[in-house]
Amino acid sequence: MVKTLCCLCLALCAGTQAGGAEPAQPLTRLKALKQIPGVNDVHEFAPPFSKGATHQIQIWVGSSTTEILGSLGTTDFGGQINSVLLWVDEPLTTAVQKQALAAVARGVLARCQIGVSGAQLRWVSAIAARPWMQLTFQEKLLGQLHIGWGEGEALKVGSRYGSGLSLLWPGNLSRCDL
Repeated sequence: MVKTLCCLCLALCAGTQAGGAEPAQPLTRLKALKQIPGVNDVHEFAPPFSKGATHQIQIWVGSSTTEILGSLGTTDFGGQINSVLLWVDEPLTTAVQKQALAAVARGVLARCQIGVSGAQLRWVSAIAARPWMQLTFQEKLLGQLHIGWGEGEALKVGSRYGSGLSLLWPGNLSRCDL
């Protein structure tokens, strides 16, 4: 199975924020990304987004920096982020790129999902060491968190193949705004 994702629809769906037990000052997606340990630069794109990404992220992994693309958006037309797609614009990933993808995913999850569990964070961290299939987009459900990952022909972002991972959780469990 090939997972084809439309980043623009995730990133452009913005609406009003629902009430509830949200913090008084929710994080923006730019602020959430900049707070992730190891991230040394974040570039935010304006529509039309570059290669379908809302952000270009540089993160230190070991002794080098790695560049990844990301689209943080919403699937329910609300103002809260509940969908993350992170990828490298190459069909196959290196171990360092997988570590970078997992580190950014874990960082976004820790900052944006209300009630994220230690088990969910550990699982996302461990994804870098798992085998990544080239023809099948792999998926795992942990509570209300959907995790997906793949490389080669398993992940198509727009019209290009890439390697990356996705996170999806209910919009009412988000503390980050578009």
